[in-house]
Amino acid sequence: MQTSSVAQDPDLPCLRLGSPRIRVDVQAEPRSFIGAKNTQGQPFDLPFDRDTAIQKRYRIASIGMEAGWRVDQLRISYENLESHESQARIVHGGNKGNNLGDIQLGPGKKISEIYSEYGTSIDQLKIDADQGVLENFGTKGDRQHPVHWQYGPNQIALGFSGRSDDNPAGALYALQAIVATFQKIDWEPIDGQDS
Repeated sequence: MQTSSVAQDPDLPCLRLGSPRIRVDVQAEPRSFIGAKNTQGQPFDLPFDRDTAIQKRYRIASIGMEAGWRVDQLRISYENLESHESQARIVHGGNKGNNLGDIQLGPGKKISEIYSEYGTSIDQLKIDADQGVLENFGTKGDRQHPVHWQYGPNQIALGFSGRSDDNPAGALYALQAIVATFQKIDWEPIDGQDS
C-alpha cells in the first residue's frame, strides 16, 4: 500500500530574496530638449500614460521624418507588447518636406542618439537607432549651441513630447525625448514569507 505525504516548498535561494519589483523613473529628459522657447504650434505628448508605460510594455515601433531646410514632420508608431496591439501612426507637423523614410525598431531595439541644431524651427535633426539613421541637413540652425543626447546606462527612450503645427504647411517646432531610467531592483517578501 502506497502512502503519500504533503509536498514541501522547495528551498530555493531565489525565493529567500522575495519577489523582484522593477523601479523605473519616467520623465522628459532635459538634455534632449530641442526648440526655441516660443509657443509656435500645439503641444503633444505620449499617447499613453507615462506612469504605467513600462508595466504595460509600450515601445516605439517605428519613426519617420519629412524635411527640407527644416523638419516639417515627425511620425511615430507605438506598440504595446503586452496586448500585441499597434497604435495608429501619429503624425506631428505638416507634409511639405521630402520624405526621408521610416526606421523600423524591432523588439529590443532602441533610439541611441539624438542630435539637433535649431533656430525658430528645428533646422537639423538626426535620430540614430539600432536599425538605422534618420537625418536632414538644414543649415540655418545655431551651430554654437547644438543639442546632443545619448542614452545612458539602463535607459530607453519611450517616445517624444513637443510642439508642432499640424497644418499642411506646418512644421516641428520643439521636441523632447521621454526617457525611462531603470533603477536597482527591489526585492519584496512573498506572501506568507517572514519579512
